Amino acid sequence: MARIIARQWNGARPLATEEMVYLIHTDHRMQAEPNSKAIIDLIHPFLDYCEIEKGLSDNTQCTYGHLLKLFTNWLHKAGNANILPHELTTKHVWNYRLYLARSYKDAHGKHLSKKSQNSYLIALRALLDFLAERDIATLPSAKIKLAKQKADAPVSFLERRDLEQMLAVPDTAAPIGLRDRAIMELLFSTGLRIAELVALNVDQVGFLSGVVARIC
Repeated sequence: MARIIARQWNGARPLATEEMVYLIHTDHRMQAEPNSKAIIDLIHPFLDYCEIEKGLSDNTQCTYGHLLKLFTNWLHKAGNANILPHELTTKHVWNYRLYLARSYKDAHGKHLSKKSQNSYLIALRALLDFLAERDIATLPSAKIKLAKQKADAPVSFLERRDLEQMLAVPDTAAPIGLRDRAIMELLFSTGLRIAELVALNVDQVGFLSGVVARIC
């Protein structure tokens, strides 16, 4: 209706009845609509979306799946396993935050740090953004506030002599020591993450050019 009023206010001819009906119908179709599937059932399509449309790495997809698994478990415990996207409220999110902060414990029996709590909330945000992009009515992701964290400790760097001492630890006279030295030098010189190093294949290393082809 906002577009109809603006058009009349600007001095254009009055809209015919059939034009008004068409515009109203078009505006209605553009709005997000309720979905008949439970939020839990939309997590798998979200992970597919992360792979196909977002192009996220397998590790990132697995991380999202792991983080959202806890949200799924919490919904079951809270008796909300069948909750629909448009039924999710800020009250649900608040209760989930309380669960993350006070009730849930990790594999070591410890409560989650603020940073870890935020990781679970960020994954939930990403899910809600996906639903919104698919025009599925749900709680806006902006309604999910992250926990305030303490400022990170100052970053310290290794001195050259410290680095040389570390590289000198492996016994390069033995095959295992030579392997360890190669791993350490590759990490230091390329900045690869551990998961990327583990997944690295020989054909991705240019021994003559000195280039490592990282596949994200």
